[in-house]
Amino acid sequence: RKFSMIRRLLLTASFAILGAVAFTSKAHAQAAPDEMMVPFEAIIGSVCQLSNPIQGNLVEAGGALTSDPTETGAARGKIDVECTGANTISVAAPVAVQVPPGFSAASAQAALFEDGNPIAIADSIGNTGTVTTGSVATLEVEMQVTQGGGVFPPGVYQYNVPVTATPN
Repeated sequence: RKFSMIRRLLLTASFAILGAVAFTSKAHAQAAPDEMMVPFEAIIGSVCQLSNPIQGNLVEAGGALTSDPTETGAARGKIDVECTGANTISVAAPVAVQVPPGFSAASAQAALFEDGNPIAIADSIGNTGTVTTGSVATLEVEMQVTQGGGVFPPGVYQYNVPVTATPN
């Protein structure tokens, strides 16, 4: 009986030792780390923003309604333009919002000025310009409408001048 008990004790001890060795080897054996790079990319395009339009003032001068500041009472309109990259700035012919009945414009022109210098003109040629990137440029908008003869009928004359800033 003693022998049988010692045998059981040895058998139990050997299982315990084998189990400990088996778990220890598994606990210490680690898989090699797996590494992979995650790529990132950005493509940032140019953006243009128009803001703060200020109304101009038209006066009758020389058979035309004009905002030419050399004419008493006339004033150019203004608009701020900010572009983050290459750009094209353009202006289109004035669009009548309200004119007196019977009035018909013979021609309508508009121009953009930066620091007093013309940068874009809306006429039969349709010139365009650019503004410096990364800063706000305040552009002046000048317009002129001529009548096909005679005097301007009395009434209210309202026009909008489309200004477009296109990122390139």
